[in-house]
Amino acid sequence: MSYKPPFNHIKTFIRMVESRIPLNVKIVAEVRGIWLEVVGESMAKRSKVAKCEYLPKKDENGNDTGVFNRRLVVLVSDNATQSAMATYASEYLERLPKRLKIHSLRFQYSKYPLSFREEAYVPQKPTLNLTSFEKNTIRKKVESMSMSPELSEQMIHYLYSWKNIQNKERPQ
Repeated sequence: MSYKPPFNHIKTFIRMVESRIPLNVKIVAEVRGIWLEVVGESMAKRSKVAKCEYLPKKDENGNDTGVFNRRLVVLVSDNATQSAMATYASEYLERLPKRLKIHSLRFQYSKYPLSFREEAYVPQKPTLNLTSFEKNTIRKKVESMSMSPELSEQMIHYLYSWKNIQNKERPQ
C-alpha cells in the first residue's frame, strides 16, 4: 500500500518547498521578473540577470566587518551594451525594490549570445484522468493560498499528476 499524504496540507508543503529555495535564487527570480521595467525594452533584450553575489563589506581600514553587500551580475550581449548599462547603473539601482538591498551591479560580457533568446516557458501538462470535481477541488485549494501565479500553476499541474498517479495505483 502506498503512502498518501493528507490533501489538506498542501499549504504546509508549499511553505516547506519555498523555504528551501536559497535567498539569492529568490532575488534573481524577482529581479528577472521586473528587469524590463528597470532597464527598458531595448536593454532588456540585450541583457540577462545571471546571479546575486555577496561581497564582504569593508571598514575604513580595509578590514572585513562581517556584513555582506549584495551585487547583481548581469550578462550582456556585447561591449557597447556593457558600457551603456554601466553608465546608467545608479539609475537602475534606484528602480530596484529597496527591500532587496542590492548595493551594486556588475555587467559582464557573455560569449554565448544564444542565451539571450527569449523562449516562452510552456509547462508540460500531464495527461489527466481526473474528474472535473477533483480538478476543481485542487484548483480551489491552490488558488486560496497566496503565491505567485506561476508557482500556483506549477503546483496545480504537480497535484494533478500526483492525484492521477494515485488513481492509477488503486486496484480496479
